[in-house]
Amino acid sequence: MHYESRLRPSISLAVIITTLAAVSIVSSVPFTHAVPPSPITWTEKSPIPYRTAQAGVIGGLDGRIYVVGGYSSGLPNSTARAYDPRTDSWSTLTSMATPTRGPGIAVDQNGLIYVISGFSGSADINNVQVYNISSNSWASGTPIPTGIWMPGATTGTDGRIYVVGGETSSGSASTLLQIYNPQTQVWSSGPPMSTARKQFQAVAAPNGLIYAIGGMSGGSVATATVEAYNISSNSWSGKASLPRAVSVFGATLGPDGLIYVFGGSTSYTNNNAPFFGTVYSYDPMANQWYNNTEAVPTPRRELSAATSSYNGRMYVMGGANGTYLATNEEATVPASSPPPPPPQHPPPTASITSISPNPAQAGQTVTFVGSGSDNDGDTIIGYYWRSSINGSMGTQATFTINNLSAGTHDIYFRVQDSQGIWSPEAVATLTIGTSSGTGFLGLSTFYWDLLALALAGVGVLVGYFVFFRKKKDSTSQPVVAPLIQGPVDPI
Repeated sequence: MHYESRLRPSISLAVIITTLAAVSIVSSVPFTHAVPPSPITWTEKSPIPYRTAQAGVIGGLDGRIYVVGGYSSGLPNSTARAYDPRTDSWSTLTSMATPTRGPGIAVDQNGLIYVISGFSGSADINNVQVYNISSNSWASGTPIPTGIWMPGATTGTDGRIYVVGGETSSGSASTLLQIYNPQTQVWSSGPPMSTARKQFQAVAAPNGLIYAIGGMSGGSVATATVEAYNISSNSWSGKASLPRAVSVFGATLGPDGLIYVFGGSTSYTNNNAPFFGTVYSYDPMANQWYNNTEAVPTPRRELSAATSSYNGRMYVMGGANGTYLATNEEATVPASSPPPPPPQHPPPTASITSISPNPAQAGQTVTFVGSGSDNDGDTIIGYYWRSSINGSMGTQATFTINNLSAGTHDIYFRVQDSQGIWSPEAVATLTIGTSSGTGFLGLSTFYWDLLALALAGVGVLVGYFVFFRKKKDSTSQPVVAPLIQGPVDPI
């Protein structure tokens, strides 16, 4: 891309006044500390089984770190892997249906992982691919209204997923805020950011704000600016800027409540220098950035970062520094040494009591019965049923339905307690057979055909019995001798 150079004008009174104003504004912004509040200890861990940059990386509710998609100079891939910090080992997962690189990624309150949009190698895709940890399977979510590459994505304190900014199909940076409700599976829009951004990160903080950090703005120029979205007031506000402009970095919320920014670059081109090893940490409560002295062991760009809910440690994965990497480096801060305490309000438990009949025929009425329980005394106030084929089905503990499509359904059921917390999904299988239609009394014609055949068989047996009974009766009657008459007298 070509940029025109501009001559610097001579210094004027207006410039001096502007400069003094700028100095005043900068002086009101907190300074970067030279010493971080929590020193970092780095440990090399088992590498990703494949080299990847621009992958979707997220910490699951089970404590594992999930790595999906990405690329290594060729076309995007559909690969999915899970890293378990307990054993320092990787598991191979079911691949996504649609390859992507640079997607948004988030996890909902039920533990489902959402891989949102990204670049297919030829176009920005609108796909929302949803991974179920329990069943190791993928499903399709409601497509995002505007496909986007390398947006920021995170889950808010309200349980909704916020997809911010990114690069549009025209190559420009976006100010869009697209919001997904996992409960209703509906997208909505929020107010735009004040600064268009791409190749950046969005992180939700404990104070309830969602931070859009750095990235590239108009003209593919790296920026240090930061702004935060307030869910309650539905508005954006400016925050303290990064110590320096940076894009294509990894970011995650640390166990100490700080937001950590790892590595990155200021170049737009994939796998192109410079490659940063810097670490910045941000205190949302103090609106304060720190310049950490313990740099990333492997400087790189297009990397990802996530925090494990098992041990509170941060994992910096993949990226590029002239070559594409499978690197997995663990960052430990003092607050992350012990496993985190259990949640104050554990989620309720959902149970599928019965699905009847099962199997059933298309058009046949099926009854679903479910229940929920909560160990900490909360009451169950909400229910939600869905099918892997038909989608949303019902919001009652017990209900009936007669329009399910033919096929093998994975039936998912969850409950919500009075704290607003949803349970993990219970899963069962329902088979709906193909039917030729529905007949009298709501029974499928298949069953009426069977009944007709049975009645025909009974008719044949009855006819057979009657026929041979009559024959037997006719052949067993006694023989009556004719009357003996005397000679006829002649007339």
